[in-house]
Amino acid sequence: MSPIRMNRSNALNNLRDWGVISFTFYYTHQLINRLIWFKVVRGMTLTNDTVNPPYENGDPDGAARLLSPNEVEEVVVDGPRFGLDMAFVREAHVRGDSCIGCFDGKVLASYGWYSDKPDQLNADLRLIFDRDYVYMYRGYTAPGYRGRRLHAKCMAAALRHFTDLNYRGLISYVDGSNVPALRSGTKLGYQTFGTILLVRLLGRYFIYHTRRCRDFGFRVQRHRKETSVGSYSLDTGGNSSSK
Repeated sequence: MSPIRMNRSNALNNLRDWGVISFTFYYTHQLINRLIWFKVVRGMTLTNDTVNPPYENGDPDGAARLLSPNEVEEVVVDGPRFGLDMAFVREAHVRGDSCIGCFDGKVLASYGWYSDKPDQLNADLRLIFDRDYVYMYRGYTAPGYRGRRLHAKCMAAALRHFTDLNYRGLISYVDGSNVPALRSGTKLGYQTFGTILLVRLLGRYFIYHTRRCRDFGFRVQRHRKETSVGSYSLDTGGNSSSK
């Protein structure tokens, strides 16, 4: 998703673009995080019943597709670009995760990763969900391609691919303070179904799930992982990057 403008000179622009409620929530969230570690996780699903035209038949341009492990690894071999590193890519493939993206020549312009397994949010917490859905994580669009809705097209292609495999749809989360990401997801047809509040205080986690999270098996558990590859999604501002 597009980077959120944080300097004071842009505050009025954010107020105009987001509205009073989203503006107030974002800056309140930032203030609280100066005092304690605090996260708001919005659970979202995308299904064939909710996806918006012209995405109901997948990527309307036909550019987004399932990428082979070799294609992704070749991108990483060329250099640590596109938000990927070899250790992460190889672990993802060992897990059985899939990458759906689109190329512009040899440039991996946009991509997202998809899994039916729990996601390690940080060193201490993991996210689990109803495995009738496929979990979208680590979405990214290269800076020169942002604003073209490429990641939305990738997710539309992923929805078509996985529902053809009899999954109910996609499930994901967005950091509640990432207003552009929430809006972009809504434009595609994502529906927010629940919220998880996370607080870390004096070395302890306090976790609250809203009621509808239960309907999607969507919850955060304490689960220590001693080693991991790449950066954890929850500590880097949410699940998706620029659309």
